[in-house]
Amino acid sequence: MWYEYPIPADITKQREIIRQLRKWIQSLESRGIVQGFAFNHYYPNPSTLNIRFDTTDDKLETIRKELDSEVKKLLPNYVLQERLWDAGKSPEYVYKAYEFGSRCAFLFWEMVEKGRFPEEFASSYLRWSDSTHFELNPTAFTFQSCFSHGVMNSLDISKIPNEQWLHLAALIESTKSSNPQELCKWIENQPSLFFPRKPEG
Repeated sequence: MWYEYPIPADITKQREIIRQLRKWIQSLESRGIVQGFAFNHYYPNPSTLNIRFDTTDDKLETIRKELDSEVKKLLPNYVLQERLWDAGKSPEYVYKAYEFGSRCAFLFWEMVEKGRFPEEFASSYLRWSDSTHFELNPTAFTFQSCFSHGVMNSLDISKIPNEQWLHLAALIESTKSSNPQELCKWIENQPSLFFPRKPEG
């Protein structure tokens, strides 16, 4: 069963916490206490880092005790909460999809610590330079774009139609578009650096 532990914190603290907990989480797996793990960042509402473990009931006390101790090193007032992830309603392949994503994140931070990757690769690539203009960080943008494609390509997931439709489905969901017209309107209102407009005249 997948158990979930929410940790209230702003996004900066969430990032610090999960990086500090990485080796401990990996040790749980190497000691046979968990079979899998995952985590998600949520902000701004609610502002929590949710850590999930695939484990058995007889291992829960160890997880509770160690998690409480580890988190309190960073959040002294932390109060442990425990629940089934998504009330145990999601199919196992959904949990494992998030698990795979979290394992990729841990591999990335290992590469950062070894000096192989710079942290910049995972930074936000689009920022306001003033109230009307955006600046693009091409390094972060290209890395994140190539990473997304590289994982699917390496797994032999086809670019057309699979990857194409996955991106489209994610765009529909994230923009809460209920029809093609709403999606097109959202696209039309995006920064001009993605869709440069030809000068008039």
